[in-house]
Amino acid sequence: MPTTTTPRRRRLQPTMLVVTLLAAASTLKARAQAARHDEAGNVITDNLAWIVFGVIAIVAIGALIKTLGGTVINWVQNQLNV
Repeated sequence: MPTTTTPRRRRLQPTMLVVTLLAAASTLKARAQAARHDEAGNVITDNLAWIVFGVIAIVAIGALIKTLGGTVINWVQNQLNV
């Protein structure tokens, strides 16, 4: 009767595991440093955020002036009995 053996899986030795982890860590560190140096996307995002906040502020100030403007004009007219 022929015997068939299943191929043994090679286990990663502890030293190879450490070397692999160190190589992966250094690759990730290099990629993180490269990403930190390229902040062009962050600048664009920051500028867009300031533009949005500016538009919201202008709309809010315009609504406030319109509301208060009408109130103040009515108050002055009532005081002057016009």
